Amino acid sequence: MLSLKNKYIKIIVLIFIVLLFTKIDFRFKTDITCCSDDYDYFIHAETIAQDFDFDYTNQLEGFEEERFNKVKTAPKGFIGSGLLASPFIFIGNQLDSIFGEISNNHVNFKILFYSFSSYFYFLLSIFLIYKSTLHLDFKITTFKTLLYISGSGVIYYFFERYSMTHAYEVFASSLIIYFSAAFYSTNRNMYAFMIPLSVFIGFEIKWIHFYFFALPFLIKCIKKSEFKLYKNTFFKASSALFLFAHFLSTKLIYGVYTINWHYVYYNYENNDVQNYFNNGFTSPKFYITNIKNVFIHFYTQEFGLFYFQPITFVIIFGSLIYLMYSILTKRNVLIASLFFLLSWQEFAISLIWTSPASSYGFRYLMNLAPLGLVFFCYILKNYKFKYLDYYLLTFSLFSILSVLFFETTEYTQLSLDATLNSFGDYSKYTQRYYLSGIFESLLILDSYLKIFTTSFLGMFVFKALVDILSLEGLNSTLNSLGLPISNEKFQILLIRLDETELIFFGISFMLCTLFAYLIFRFLNIQDNIKN
Repeated sequence: MLSLKNKYIKIIVLIFIVLLFTKIDFRFKTDITCCSDDYDYFIHAETIAQDFDFDYTNQLEGFEEERFNKVKTAPKGFIGSGLLASPFIFIGNQLDSIFGEISNNHVNFKILFYSFSSYFYFLLSIFLIYKSTLHLDFKITTFKTLLYISGSGVIYYFFERYSMTHAYEVFASSLIIYFSAAFYSTNRNMYAFMIPLSVFIGFEIKWIHFYFFALPFLIKCIKKSEFKLYKNTFFKASSALFLFAHFLSTKLIYGVYTINWHYVYYNYENNDVQNYFNNGFTSPKFYITNIKNVFIHFYTQEFGLFYFQPITFVIIFGSLIYLMYSILTKRNVLIASLFFLLSWQEFAISLIWTSPASSYGFRYLMNLAPLGLVFFCYILKNYKFKYLDYYLLTFSLFSILSVLFFETTEYTQLSLDATLNSFGDYSKYTQRYYLSGIFESLLILDSYLKIFTTSFLGMFVFKALVDILSLEGLNSTLNSLGLPISNEKFQILLIRLDETELIFFGISFMLCTLFAYLIFRFLNIQDNIKN
């Protein structure tokens, strides 16, 4: 009886955490409008789920010049995350047709279910990467798997900015690692066939993740497997099929056969990579600047990897140290080289852009979290480096906390005007002193009020109070308690809550509860899990 009671207590705590972290900012709407990266990925999913085609003219009407418009009108963002999210929009559309108008144009089920798509793929990510560690004969708990992946900062991109690709990138990386580890453990044809599919999914999310193609070879080296993937007939057939699928999709969407991300993403001549190398590639200053930028990425207050993306820091910095150690000792040089090359291919992209990318964290590097976990497990197994585990435990918890306090006060908000960032560039949406801003915000009451008010937890509480006390009664009660109620956004929120039907809140609560319950189930998976 006591164990059953503890089970329910744990589930309730998890539900509370999920409700507190899930934000309403990008969910209390009925559409995502042009023009942003969020919008690009959304209309990919929308045209597949609603129109069953790759014709974006109805989505981009009036904004053709703002996105890709060289041969056809299309989004600049790539199709992968939209393809994965489209079933959720389809479900949301069916519920909208069943229940009809549930608010005064404030919310709908299409956006609600689309926003929970990334939750589903995050769950799959942690499950797959955990199973991968078992195939690779590593030992790590489900709790640490969840904590270290969550501590990469990727949770911000489903709790709030759900229409961005980063949760899907983590899923794709986990999927490739899982199918590779499973194949090199079992030599089953099914896994051989699925490896090209997983690489296809990952590449379609972002055409710059070339390291995805080399992940299976790294897994083979770690596993020390005798199985030869390249000789497998199912692997060859699958590779040909999904290579064809990529070029067919680019022709249907963009009107051309291409793998050139720059051609699609820019409507003007601005080759970042070419300019990067042309600006002094042979000059000593080029190398000095980039070495400085490496350390800025690691230790800047502005989302430095050491503090805010510890598992990413471990793979980027650790793979460099491990490579030098392997060369000196002449041991495991191939594996060390692969860890270094695969992680630094992504890191090089971030070095070129020299920006935290106008949102939470160095988001271009979050896809490295699954590879970082594999690297951590490999180092721990072979070198017993326990202090690395202590570091990840401490700073992963801190990273998760920092997501909760992001943009709660002026100390953690991104600038709306061009401001000097950590790299010495002027840009919008930067916060040069985010690390110290976290500690400032911990001491400010308003930060806690904003966390509560903008969360699903606050949404449910205020909806209940509005229905019980009425708008006027709730405002009067809050005012008598000395709480600030004059904020215009807060009053608009109360009106929207009052005008929204209970069915929306009921289904929202069910989705959050399901997510929390599945996390609970994952945390209780036995270490000897089998296929």
